[in-house]
Amino acid sequence: AGLPEAELRSGMAEVAKYGFIADPTLLPLIEENAPSISAGDPDILQEIVGRSVRVKAGIVAADEREGGVRAHLNYGHTFAHAIEQVAGLGVAGVAGVAGGEEAPLDGRVAGVRHGEAVALGMMSAAYLSAELGRLEAEAVETHRRVLDAVGLPVKAPLGIDELEPAWGLDKKYRQGVRFVLLNEIGVPEAGVEAPREAVARALERMS
Repeated sequence: AGLPEAELRSGMAEVAKYGFIADPTLLPLIEENAPSISAGDPDILQEIVGRSVRVKAGIVAADEREGGVRAHLNYGHTFAHAIEQVAGLGVAGVAGVAGGEEAPLDGRVAGVRHGEAVALGMMSAAYLSAELGRLEAEAVETHRRVLDAVGLPVKAPLGIDELEPAWGLDKKYRQGVRFVLLNEIGVPEAGVEAPREAVARALERMS
């Protein structure tokens, strides 16, 4: 495949996302073929990437008909964007920017790649879905197993006090933070508001 292993791993987060939001049959394919995927086996990569592309194309086409479905592609990204902010600026740094101060580079999750942030974001979203009574524990465990199988992170020492300032910096969240959550694997729902306490509990489960 020619991609460095870390880049390949990072890209697998997006592939897994399509399994979580639209094509659950992708998930056992990823999990069972994890060693081949990590080794860059072109046959399995071609199959899973091809299927991901078809899923995305289907979502985009549906969005043109119905509107709003494309938002499902943001599964995990509300958390991921905040995690990337904290990783780049540091916890104190994000708070500093939010307060108009210069930000020191002291991130506790420094050097996180986009795909790794998305993996952590999807794991957080799965826990939040469970906290809100939408997602079964078994489906949360499926997230953990699939992401872990391809070497993606499933734990991070982040709490709501760290992520809230990052959301505060993002214009998208001026009217409040909304999440794409799962009612079951393959059944996402966009625009979900969640109580702060539920978000805090979901993040506690990430530690």
